[in-house]
Amino acid sequence: MNSQNKSTVGSAQGSHDTPLTDATYNMIQALHNIVDALWRYDQYVEQDKDSDAQEMWRRFKAQDMQKAEELKNHLSRRLQHETGPEGKAGHGPNEASKGK
Repeated sequence: MNSQNKSTVGSAQGSHDTPLTDATYNMIQALHNIVDALWRYDQYVEQDKDSDAQEMWRRFKAQDMQKAEELKNHLSRRLQHETGPEGKAGHGPNEASKGK
């Protein structure tokens, strides 16, 4: 892979070469954070004996599930767009003019 096909992840992560755009990385990171929270909500419900708090955790879980589904669908479309129909990095529509 030549350097034209690599992006640099933001400074919070340090400077690393990666085949992902910053925007795609952001989506993956956000999805990871939401899914991580989804795993915890059931524990929170189990540990909290306050029925109002239990309902709050269940509501948060439902809201985050919707966010995760939306992000997953958008990320899937983005990856297909960036990698082309065969799923190969460097074959998206923005790659056609590179290297020419």
